[in-house]
Amino acid sequence: MSPSIRHPVVLPAGQRKTWKLEPWAERHLAGMLLLHDVIPDRTSQNDTAWKIWLALDRFRLSDKDLFLPYWETCGISGNADGVNTAVTAYLNAGEKRMLMVLFNNRDTEHRFRLVPDIRRLFGASGSVEGKDLETGAELFRGQGEFTLDVPKRDFRLIELKFREQKGMGNGLRSISGVGVE
Repeated sequence: MSPSIRHPVVLPAGQRKTWKLEPWAERHLAGMLLLHDVIPDRTSQNDTAWKIWLALDRFRLSDKDLFLPYWETCGISGNADGVNTAVTAYLNAGEKRMLMVLFNNRDTEHRFRLVPDIRRLFGASGSVEGKDLETGAELFRGQGEFTLDVPKRDFRLIELKFREQKGMGNGLRSISGVGVE
């Protein structure tokens, strides 16, 4: 088999003849590609690729974004093992946003535990807001640990937006928020 057609081995045998993938197989294959900085095309990925393109457009993915692959320490810790579960990210430092690709290669749903190093990623103390880029759903807000479920053999595209922690000014603020000047 020539290298240019090696990819059929990841397809279920019944789908190799027609090249028509089942939706779960499209998402599984697309997740593997996204994890490795490859955006699926619509020649074989149809609906899945279209949804991915829309999500990446919402993020405004750019060649200037910093690719943070799962095989390197990238400022996001948690329970991804880098083999059956992995997190790859794209950091837009100027706009203080990050796109995470959460990939589950298991035959069961996986609950990702994510702990972003906010200071390392965004250069300041603060919090993040998480949003699902495919559905538009707001997922979480805060500073610490987050959990997200990813179905078996699937992925999720999650946007983190940084919110800088408001300074305490001269440090003389009352609990009610009325400043002492």
